[in-house]
Amino acid sequence: MINEAFPLNRRLTGPSPGPLIASGETTAMIVFATLIFTALLVWLFVRIRSGISWRKTSLVGPLILFIIAAIISSAVASDKNRAVVGVTNLLSQIAAAVLLVQLLDAPWKRRLLACAIIAGGATQAYRCWEQHHYDFNEAIRNYEADPQRALAAQNIEPGTYAAEQFKERLYSRDVGGYFAISNTAAAFFILSLSITLAMVLRRWNKANLTPMLLGVGLLAVQLFGLALTQSKGGIAAFGLAVSLTVVLWTGRRFLTQHQKAAFVGTIMLITLAVGAIIIYGLRHDRLPTNSMWVRWQYWTAGAEMIRDHGLTGVGAENFGRYYPRYMNPAAPEVVSDPHSFPLAIWTQWGVLGFAAMLWTIGAVAWRVTPKNKPAEEIPPQPSSVDKPPLGWWPWILALSTGVFILRRATSDLSSIVNLQEKQSVILISFLVPAVIWLIAFLAALGATQYNQNESLSQNKTSGAVLILGCGLLGFLLHNSIDFAIFQPGVGLLLLATTALLLSYHVCSPEDTYNLARKKVLVISIAAALLLGVYLNRAVPIARSQGLLDKAQRLEPKGDWTAAQSIAKKTTGPEGWQMLTELAMMRWVAASRQTPAYLAELQTCYFPNWISADPENFKVYLTIGEFYRQAAQNFPDHQEFRDRAIDYYQQALARHPHKAEMLIAYAELLIDAGRNEQAAAALKKALAAEDAFLDQQRRMYPDRTPLRPRLEPVLREHAQSLLNTLSPPREN
Repeated sequence: MINEAFPLNRRLTGPSPGPLIASGETTAMIVFATLIFTALLVWLFVRIRSGISWRKTSLVGPLILFIIAAIISSAVASDKNRAVVGVTNLLSQIAAAVLLVQLLDAPWKRRLLACAIIAGGATQAYRCWEQHHYDFNEAIRNYEADPQRALAAQNIEPGTYAAEQFKERLYSRDVGGYFAISNTAAAFFILSLSITLAMVLRRWNKANLTPMLLGVGLLAVQLFGLALTQSKGGIAAFGLAVSLTVVLWTGRRFLTQHQKAAFVGTIMLITLAVGAIIIYGLRHDRLPTNSMWVRWQYWTAGAEMIRDHGLTGVGAENFGRYYPRYMNPAAPEVVSDPHSFPLAIWTQWGVLGFAAMLWTIGAVAWRVTPKNKPAEEIPPQPSSVDKPPLGWWPWILALSTGVFILRRATSDLSSIVNLQEKQSVILISFLVPAVIWLIAFLAALGATQYNQNESLSQNKTSGAVLILGCGLLGFLLHNSIDFAIFQPGVGLLLLATTALLLSYHVCSPEDTYNLARKKVLVISIAAALLLGVYLNRAVPIARSQGLLDKAQRLEPKGDWTAAQSIAKKTTGPEGWQMLTELAMMRWVAASRQTPAYLAELQTCYFPNWISADPENFKVYLTIGEFYRQAAQNFPDHQEFRDRAIDYYQQALARHPHKAEMLIAYAELLIDAGRNEQAAAALKKALAAEDAFLDQQRRMYPDRTPLRPRLEPVLREHAQSLLNTLSPPREN
């Protein structure tokens, strides 16, 4: 779980800072993705010698279309590094599912994967309990002891609306745990619980109580974890998945006899539901409940983004770069995801990516839908067949060791100097979860065992498949209003569950076909070339992460020359941002009297930073603020003020309703004698704040006083300036 917030710094020194490029997440994602791509390539090469008996997946066509969409959308992305990382995340998960379908060709392999996932669910339930009873309480105590320090660790300025938001989320226990947020952990539990139900059902035997009790225990532990998340959407989605399983199992004969009608009817129901939501939203300019209200604002902004960039998309992980341009001025926050996976795919991957998503869902659903034909008899599978050739213990030792090593390898303990503290953190945060995972894995093995010569009935297999299918549907419904699907751990679990579901259906000759050696060789060479191109782009990004980590440690020490030397070896917007900020500090340290430093900023750092991330309003705001400060220090240099106005205009073109930026821009215009434009900017700033307060008043009618987004002192200043420029008329 790359994105999970380990409570390292919170245990020792208070809340940990938010994820930066040096957090290790990007490198970990690239490393894991490279392992997956390499594994698929190795499997292809190994099978060349004898040809391949390829098991149909329904995923290869969508994968190819996703690759094309990735190339197009990444080429036009604002932050191409983020796009590459986002592409890496999704494509590696689909590749993993394709490979898993090929590998899951024996009952013991499917059991191995299912038990590993069930153990992951139990371990996540432990983490939820630990966070609920310890981490959050510690975070609250640390905040109450020193609020300013806690806010500084999150890069939040005290007294701002963001500070109030953080405090509210902290006391509601939704900061720094349950993965990124509680909805993400709930999405994980939807899938792990579905797999637990499916595997336990297949082994249900009243004559053997031990597996039944172990299975019920594992279900109870994960249900407890789901309840701790307090995710209304996640709990409702799981309940819907269970209810749908019961309904479909009851009507399975009808579905089998009317497969096409059921398939088309489902599509029509989904279309009608989406249409009803859109009609309601357009009519009322909102959706019921406060949570759905703000989501409607995300979705309408996403629809406008599709209007402008729907063909190519804006690039994976780039939604947040473009969202401020389209956001409603009343919206409470700037988001990096539209909180709906279909909308996220279309806005970021373009129409080809959206088509690939529909293809994937439709093809998998069609493949696993019961066919109107006689069911094939499943031969008895004694327990000896349902074991690896060397037994379970080599796998158990390898996987439990891997759980510990990988969790340790993807976490940064460099901030902990004391050896005893570091050992405590390793014990609590890495070893204890690994031991819990091992115990849960052994319990899952026991819950999924069956007696010698006991056969698996067709009904039990069909029931397990139905549970998995409904679990996937519940997950997708939940993620139609959330973004957990794009978290690496949850996304990979989704595709692994899909592979497990498909593997049950790829058992007849019509579901497999043989590939000639020459064809496999051509496919392998093409895959190797794609892997080479990917590594050529991804490796520098991972390398930059480590270099920036070093540079960021040198900057506070004042060793700017060494930090600059390291940052020059990096690639992407973060590197240019650091170089620009270092050059700015150099010019300020030289009392703004060194023309060479200023010329270097204007001719090198500013243009390159903009070129590396042209849709990021913060780039233009930072440069505009630099020139604004320069104009205040050198009032005789009118070009500084003019440059500041120009960059503020470009920033406002990308975030037109940011009140603080509009007020600063108005002050520059007043200084330039452009009073009419300044008054318009001030009116727009005050209107945006009024819209925000009005929505807050409607969302929380009992809240007094309201929480302003714009600091009251700054609002009074803006109103005073506006009154000076446009005195209010007397009645």
